[in-house]
Amino acid sequence: MPSPFAIDDSPQQPRQLTSPAEIVANLSTLMDSHDPLIVRFNGRNRKFQSFVVAIDKANNRVALDELMPNDGDKLMQAREAFSVEAFHDGVRITWSNEADLAVYAQHEGAPCFWLPLPSSITYHQRRAAFRVSLKQTQKIPLRVSDSLKAVQATGLLVDISATGCRCLFKGNLQSQLLPGAVLDHLTIALDQQRVTCHAEVRHVHFDEKRNLSLVGIRFYKLQGLEQRTIERFVYQQQRESRRTEND
Repeated sequence: MPSPFAIDDSPQQPRQLTSPAEIVANLSTLMDSHDPLIVRFNGRNRKFQSFVVAIDKANNRVALDELMPNDGDKLMQAREAFSVEAFHDGVRITWSNEADLAVYAQHEGAPCFWLPLPSSITYHQRRAAFRVSLKQTQKIPLRVSDSLKAVQATGLLVDISATGCRCLFKGNLQSQLLPGAVLDHLTIALDQQRVTCHAEVRHVHFDEKRNLSLVGIRFYKLQGLEQRTIERFVYQQQRESRRTEND
């Protein structure tokens, strides 16, 4: 039987990202994490591997490493059209490159292929979102408000995933925050960056002894840059948790 306090973290539908800032952010993540790229040339059955080695925002271009196996370099130098597929922390990222665009050159003394930044990429979170619980020393404030519903409350973040969060508020908010209601504003201060979006109330539980309300919230109409800020924060917390466990 599902928990009444669960937040729906089922896999999301694929999203088409067209903002240059979003595209650069995703390619930078693949580069910084050294995530392998799967390269497929149109009309050919073989797969090749490469990596993002540089991003030139000033000239709107990205550099890919030489391909493995290396006979893929001949196809790249022939400027054949190809598609790219990569995976990062449960997210599938894909894009396509037209023919006659690859330029064989160098970056920092190493051979590479310079390509125009893709005009769009497909971003698909394929698995349930990873949820991280915050330490008691982490005091991350948030605020929910809705003028029409006469809601205005400030609380603290308890845990967070790419799709929602749980938070604590002082007092009994059961009469103000009704499950299923969509609030106009949710603002969270993550790593000195403010994330603002709509919020769907999923559950409200009042603890009489502590006079606290535990509220489950699903992010609603989240914009691309805010989504990336949240996912980056979740990933950093997950990595820190693993490092602590290993220590």
